[in-house]
Amino acid sequence: MTGAGFDGAGFKTARVAAQFSQRGLAERAKVSVTTIKNIEANRYCPHWATAERLAEALGLCVVYRDGQPAALASRTAVPQDAA
Repeated sequence: MTGAGFDGAGFKTARVAAQFSQRGLAERAKVSVTTIKNIEANRYCPHWATAERLAEALGLCVVYRDGQPAALASRTAVPQDAA
């Protein structure tokens, strides 16, 4: 599945802000480094379970659009279209 619907750049920004290397986040979330690289490059839209593990590792939550993971956000943020 391509990453057209997932915000890979925002994911990378969140990873860097949390001071994780790609390898460090991959180890913490129990995914491969290749998965992290592909998400950040928008080559892969993570499965919901993968997105949830990544969000948990970063202390964030997953924002879903049309039932698919779309982005990661602060646990206190409310998406504008949900308000």
